[in-house]
Amino acid sequence: MTIYKYPIKITDSQKVKLPLNAEILTAQMQGETLCLWAKVEEVGNTSTEERTIEVFGTGHPMSDDARRYIGTIQIHVGALWHVFERE
Repeated sequence: MTIYKYPIKITDSQKVKLPLNAEILTAQMQGETLCLWAKVEEVGNTSTEERTIEVFGTGHPMSDDARRYIGTIQIHVGALWHVFERE
């Protein structure tokens, strides 16, 4: 297993290509960039899948769709963003 970093955008919804069966661990800011960290099985794992990542600001509406919480990030200007993976 190896942990890899994947830069993402602060946007409502995006597709992120990850190795098959990657386990998303957290989302945090690294400098000015929002990143996901995922645990990946390296040996022979060349298959990928697109995963849907959603980012919601505090107070922004969100539907009741199934999601897995990844983390909350705070940007230096005080904005809070909450990162989810759509299931």
